[in-house]
Amino acid sequence: MLVREMLDDEVEDVILTEYEKFGNSIFAELSMTDFKKKVLVAEKLKGFAIVFWNDEEFYIGRIFAENSEVEKTLLEKCIVEASKMNFKEVLIEVPVEEDITKLLAFGFIVKEIVKHRYGICKHAFKLSYQI
Repeated sequence: MLVREMLDDEVEDVILTEYEKFGNSIFAELSMTDFKKKVLVAEKLKGFAIVFWNDEEFYIGRIFAENSEVEKTLLEKCIVEASKMNFKEVLIEVPVEEDITKLLAFGFIVKEIVKHRYGICKHAFKLSYQI
């Protein structure tokens, strides 16, 4: 399956999909930070992964995929991108209410629980994948 960087004419589709599926847009929010960002897109927008980084850390900000195969391919590509930039760890924060079973099976481990990450009484798992 082909995974490539998002094209300019796909920005709106990615942002709208984020709002529709998740109620917010990590991509838009990252535009107001100093993080560098990139969106990796699976063929025909079957899924996308938003990654962002600074000098110290590389994060997967969000993954949206039509199915498990697309999700796995996007995760693999995110790890390749991090490795190309010489990162040794990939991080992702996931609300504690969400199922992290697939991420754990992929090789992520729970690094910590981030308290109040998403507002009052909203916590997240910070997951780590070692490259």
